[in-house]
Amino acid sequence: MVTRLQLIDELLRTHDIEGLIEIGAPEDEYNSEAKMIAERIGTAEWRVCPQKLSLAQIKEIIRNVWVEMFGLDEEVLGKREDAFEEIAKRLVV
Repeated sequence: MVTRLQLIDELLRTHDIEGLIEIGAPEDEYNSEAKMIAERIGTAEWRVCPQKLSLAQIKEIIRNVWVEMFGLDEEVLGKREDAFEEIAKRLVV
């Protein structure tokens, strides 16, 4: 069985939002971001239990991690919104 962390890591590598894997970065390039997203989703789920997190909430977690880790401005983030949405869709349970 695939863990949430493994799924997030795979999704981040597959989407390669920053294009780093494409230019030769190691396969573990997004491990830190995957761990942060998994932890924050877990924490958020605990807070809203027994409700489930919405697509918008998960997308916001991903977006916030991206801001924190890559320091992107709103214009650059806007270009990544579709990828955030696609990843969040796969994580909604």
